[in-house]
Amino acid sequence: GQKMSKSYGNTIALREDAASVEKKIKTMPTDPARIRKTDVGDPARCPVWQLHAVYSSDETKAWAEKGCKSAGIGCLECKQPVIDAILKEQQPMMERAQTYLDDPSLLRAIIADGCDKARKSAQETMRDVRDWVQTHASKIKAGGRVLDYACGSGRHAVWLAKQGFQVMAIDRDLASLQQIKSNHPELAIQTEAIDLETDTWSLSHLGPFDAVIVTNYLYRPFLQKLPNLLNSQGVLIYETFAIGNEAFGKPSNPDFLLKPNELLGFASNMRILAYEDLTVTQPKPACVQRVCAVPLQSNP
Repeated sequence: GQKMSKSYGNTIALREDAASVEKKIKTMPTDPARIRKTDVGDPARCPVWQLHAVYSSDETKAWAEKGCKSAGIGCLECKQPVIDAILKEQQPMMERAQTYLDDPSLLRAIIADGCDKARKSAQETMRDVRDWVQTHASKIKAGGRVLDYACGSGRHAVWLAKQGFQVMAIDRDLASLQQIKSNHPELAIQTEAIDLETDTWSLSHLGPFDAVIVTNYLYRPFLQKLPNLLNSQGVLIYETFAIGNEAFGKPSNPDFLLKPNELLGFASNMRILAYEDLTVTQPKPACVQRVCAVPLQSNP
């Protein structure tokens, strides 16, 4: 039979009026062997039988099958239980919809409330996403492949995925990665549990990427290897704590704090687009360094 399509005019809308539903079902093609009512048919060859399989009880299906194969009922008789069942299914939807048709302001209020909730949620997400990442994400190729390195809870992975990027999030914490997937099943975020502090660099199989994002993380043995994960037009966006942060709390261990101008070390094989070494007040007071850099061979 013909597929269901609006362009063919053979679909049934959720709130389609009863007369239209009845007309569409009654004019459905049936077993081509049943030219006259006295001709026997085979439900397996009849498209209407597929609707019986969905809507009819076993008793009704047995009646329709027997009547078709024996020519005891006509096709219009066979279709009537399907028509009745569809109309019955539609009735509660029609009644619920009528409330909003009678008072459209109710629907507008629901939409406004949803927009308000979405706005608040977006504001909360933006507060969690580092300003440095937001500012320089525009330099990443649209729809590009992005690596959230040592992603933690995945706040940047989620935000980047919502901006249309293809995101891979890696971290040693498998539970956090699973949480990202379960909390955001609508986002196609790839995850991989990897120990990022092993003796040997083992990430070459992941790249290349259009961008690598690193925030609040430092492991010096692999710091200068991060550009290896980028393609020739990729972008490195990095921000983490620096010496002086011990005055504000953790991290205070020098092993986890950047030395003065340490991120400028990327200048040996990258072009520095932006660099800052400063004290920030949001989301909490901290000393940070941050850099945005691209490979030397990238286009200006």
